[in-house]
Amino acid sequence: MKKYFARLVALTLSLAASVTLFCTGVSAGEQLAVVTTIETDETGENEKAEITEEEAVTTFSIPGSIFDDVPEDAWYTPYVEYVLNKGIMTGMGNNTYAPGEYLKRAQFAAVLYRMSGSQPISYSNRFQDVPDGTFFTSSVLWAAQEDVNVIEGYDNGYFGPGDVITREQLVTMLYRYAKYKGLDTAITADLSLYPDAASVTEFAQDAMKWAVGIGIITGDQGQLNPQGNCSRAECAAMIRRFCEALMPEEIPDVEYYAGCSGITMTPGDMKDGSFWIKLTGVSASHGISRVYAAVWCYNNQEDIAWYEAQYQSDGSYGFAGKVSNHRFHFGTYSMYIYVLMDNGVRLMAASGQGQIDGTEAINMWQRAQSYSSSTDYLLLVDTNTCKTGIFTWNGSMWDYLCYWPCSPGAPSSPTVKGVFTVQAKGYSFYAFGSLQYYYTQFYGDYLFHSITYNLDGSIQDGRLGMQLSHGCVRLDTSQAKWIYDNIPAGTTVVIY
Repeated sequence: MKKYFARLVALTLSLAASVTLFCTGVSAGEQLAVVTTIETDETGENEKAEITEEEAVTTFSIPGSIFDDVPEDAWYTPYVEYVLNKGIMTGMGNNTYAPGEYLKRAQFAAVLYRMSGSQPISYSNRFQDVPDGTFFTSSVLWAAQEDVNVIEGYDNGYFGPGDVITREQLVTMLYRYAKYKGLDTAITADLSLYPDAASVTEFAQDAMKWAVGIGIITGDQGQLNPQGNCSRAECAAMIRRFCEALMPEEIPDVEYYAGCSGITMTPGDMKDGSFWIKLTGVSASHGISRVYAAVWCYNNQEDIAWYEAQYQSDGSYGFAGKVSNHRFHFGTYSMYIYVLMDNGVRLMAASGQGQIDGTEAINMWQRAQSYSSSTDYLLLVDTNTCKTGIFTWNGSMWDYLCYWPCSPGAPSSPTVKGVFTVQAKGYSFYAFGSLQYYYTQFYGDYLFHSITYNLDGSIQDGRLGMQLSHGCVRLDTSQAKWIYDNIPAGTTVVIY
């Protein structure tokens, strides 16, 4: 059975503030393992490899329904699963198989070439429409070799790699391939049992009789339909029947895996709750085409957002996320990391959960959006978290300009709460035994001003980030001066 490696990855947590990434039962900063889905094999038994501290591997067969366009209950799904696990047919990109798409000559040459072991072929310009370096170059040149001769070119020197193959053409090519491999081609069937037997072209008669005889062709709604174009789903079915009837043990299963050895989340912009996800040690059994993540907070995934990770200069992958992309939901976030390989197959490389709480800055930014101001500025003060936010209007919403620690009123002398406006300003004043600079009034005796100083100019109390003033909002002196210099009268001030 083919081994599909779903790696259990170690997540390195490097977080700040209240944005965290973790797995259930593991604290931030620890090394942990993320368990991916465990499926069953053909016997219904779980196959588990020995789990080590660095890596754990679960092996199972990839289902055909791994492709987004292959339903679990479609008639062709088990056939797609077979050719995928054998490495005979792959996806068409972006995790699709395209079951209804008609098969092309170049594609079928690739199918037979893979079945034969994909021997190295030197390039020659035998066909004018088969350049060097395409996915089908070696396949076509191999298939057209004199000693193979399973797919011939046209008399005009072209191969026609993009030409669609009919059902009778496909079985004729399979018939030639069986002869090339020395397989049994003696079994035949009576085509007269099918109402459209007369429509089988003379060159395909022997091949069609053989294909029906060994069960490669079972009929299309009771007919042979020899002139009908062959879809990729039909091709998968015929290939599986061929292999299981004539060469059941010859083609080994291939290995698929995708892994990610480390995930690091770093908080970013305080306005929209952005965060940067860094993925290290991303690997796959085939070439990596894309790396992306599904991230959501609510269990019904109503707030799911997809991010594509970009390759970074240090060999990692990374992407920026925003809480605003998830309707500003806070709580436990789930994340699946996927790798799309260059054979069109997408595998999950890692999964985990992370806690993204409503940070002080994000909550303040959300609150700011419900207020207006007669100027292009807006000031908010959160007396519980002891933070002051300065916002500027960008034409459609309030953007953060500054976010500072402050010291509002102590519990015994709380800062007044409500919606006010900037009023008078002054350079300094003396009160309660201390000197304050750069005051900006917003209501009565309530002011923004600097930390407190002694009369000799030394700092009396420089503490910020706690409730300790007599009711005013203390700021670092440079920040108090910035408000004094830049915030105009009439600006809305919200204290809560």
